Amino acid sequence: MNVVKAKFPGSNRPIEFQAGGLEIKTNETIVVEDELGPKLAKACEDAVPLDEETGSPIPRVMRVATKEDLANQKKFREQEEDAFRTAKRLSRERRLPMKMIGSEYLFDGSKLIFYFTAESRVDFRDLVRELAQIYKTRIEMKQIGVRDAAKMIGGVDVCGRELCCTMFLGGFSPVSIKQAKDQNLSLNPSKLSGVCGRLKCCLVFEHEIYADYLRGKPKVGKRAETPDGMGRVRRHDPLNDQTVVMLEDGREVIVLGADIKRAAPPNAKKKDGAEADASSDDKSRGRDKDRDRGRDRNRDLDREREQRAEASEDETLEELDD
Repeated sequence: MNVVKAKFPGSNRPIEFQAGGLEIKTNETIVVEDELGPKLAKACEDAVPLDEETGSPIPRVMRVATKEDLANQKKFREQEEDAFRTAKRLSRERRLPMKMIGSEYLFDGSKLIFYFTAESRVDFRDLVRELAQIYKTRIEMKQIGVRDAAKMIGGVDVCGRELCCTMFLGGFSPVSIKQAKDQNLSLNPSKLSGVCGRLKCCLVFEHEIYADYLRGKPKVGKRAETPDGMGRVRRHDPLNDQTVVMLEDGREVIVLGADIKRAAPPNAKKKDGAEADASSDDKSRGRDKDRDRGRDRNRDLDREREQRAEASEDETLEELDD
């Protein structure tokens, strides 16, 4: 079985497709399966035999595109921009709380899909009916998130490169502020947020390296044990597998990650010994208290028995007197 990598129009991310016995050449246009329906894609390279089975299913190449397919694609691509402007205008006229992001025809014109973002659920049934009357085809409104919207529109971030989601990311991983903290990055929201307004996807790329290095290491400002003596951590450099430590004598040294350890708390052994002695004394005092309580209890019992005996004797004497 052959496989081929191809890109959808407007996307720079190659996707692998199952080509069966088809011999597809580089830059050849093919019809492929997609969750929304058949689509056209352009092969990035020649089809090659599949070396080994993958765990997940691979979408299928249906056939090589014909001249009619290519002509239809060109015609519908020209109509997509007009459809987008129309949907945008109609949604504004109806004051629907939604933002139109783009539109897409399936290559054969059997469906027209509109992508939009919204903060809540939107009742767009009337809008769909009017669009269906205008374009005489099936209409689908697909709500997407702000990250998907940025991926669809594209752009350039502050790094000067195209957006990662547009270029190569297949999906979105969860991103948290902790990942920025672990990498000792500035927590300025404007520097950590991408064009979508969410935390940048690239915060995930190197985080695992930082997390693995910092695991078990003393934190910045904490005491550390090094081959050169005791000191305090100034900064970590996980990418170079080293940590900068300020020794007690004032020297600053660079220590390999494998050579740095957390320092034991000062006087830990003495404290442990003192705690052990204190614990022993407490136990001894506890035993003495228990012994004293036992003696007091026995003394009280003896006194009660004596009082009962005396009361019994008095009662007996009274009866005898009577």
